[in-house]
Amino acid sequence: MKPMYNLPFFILRNDRLKWSVSGLFDKDKIIKDFMNIATKEFEQPNPIKEVYGAPPILWNDEFVTNSMTKSEIDETLQIYDKKGVSVFLTFSCPNLQKKDLDDVSGNYILEKISEGKNNGVIVTSDLLLEYIKTKYPKLKLKNSLLKIASPELKRNQDFYEKMADVFDKVVIFPQDNMNLELLRSLKNKEKFEIIVNNGCIYDCPYYVRCHTKSYDILSYDLNKKFFMENCINYDKQLHTKPNDYNHKAIRNQNLTLKELDELAKLGFINFNLQGRGEALTPFIYDVAKYIFEPDFIAPLLFKIML
Repeated sequence: MKPMYNLPFFILRNDRLKWSVSGLFDKDKIIKDFMNIATKEFEQPNPIKEVYGAPPILWNDEFVTNSMTKSEIDETLQIYDKKGVSVFLTFSCPNLQKKDLDDVSGNYILEKISEGKNNGVIVTSDLLLEYIKTKYPKLKLKNSLLKIASPELKRNQDFYEKMADVFDKVVIFPQDNMNLELLRSLKNKEKFEIIVNNGCIYDCPYYVRCHTKSYDILSYDLNKKFFMENCINYDKQLHTKPNDYNHKAIRNQNLTLKELDELAKLGFINFNLQGRGEALTPFIYDVAKYIFEPDFIAPLLFKIML
C-alpha cells in the first residue's frame, strides 16, 4: 500500500538513528501505533529498535508498571518479537542479596526474553549482572543510570570505555551529554547510547535519592514529593544566585533538536527516550518531537495520537 500522504520529505527526523523507547508493559499500544505509522502508512524504516521497562518485581527499584499476568507478559513480548524490536528489562535495584537471585518472577521473565533475539537487561546491581551473564548468556547487557550516577565517580573517557568492555551498550549519564570534549573522545561511538529527554536539572544533588525508592524508610511516593520540592528549591537558588550565572547548571537535561543533530554528526546513532511513570501526553510529545520530522509531521502526529 502506498503512503496516504503525498509528502516531498521523509517523516523521520533521521532514518540512521536507532531509538530505544521506554514504556514496555505500560505504553505498548501507543508505541505500536507509532511504529505502524512509520512502516505501514509511510513505508519507511521502523525507528524504534528497542523498548524497555519491567513489571513490579523484586529486582526493580524505581519506575515500574502495574502488575501483569503471565499471559499478558507473554503476549506483549510476542508482539515485539514479531516486529523485530528488542526488549530490555529494567532491573534497577542496587541492594540485592544472593538469596534475591532465586526470585521466581524475575527468572520467569528472563527465561521468556531469552527465547527472542537481541533482547537484554538494564541493570544496576553487580551481583545480578554476574548472575545474568552466567545463567542467561544470550541476553545483551546495558548499564542503568543509577550505576553511574554517583558524584564521586570520575566519568571520563577511560571510565566510559572500561564500561564498554563490560556492557554491550553503555548509556551516557545525561549531564555528560553536554560535555562535547568527552563525547568526541569516545571510541566506537556505536557502543554508546544517549538519553535525549532527561528532565532533571544539571548536576542535581538529589538524583540518586530521588530515583531509588529503597534509599529511605519513607514510602516512595512521599520520597518523590519531598525530593522534587528540594530539586525545585535548588533550581531556584541557582537562578537567583548573584554574579554566578552558569547556563549548564540552571538548565534541565532535555536536549534541543540542534544538540541532537550535533551528536548525530559526531557519530552517535543510539538514542534513548525516557517516559516510564509519565503521563501519556508528554510521552507522545517527546516521541513526535525527537523521532519524527519536527516542523510538519510531529505537530500533526501529536494531535492525532491524542
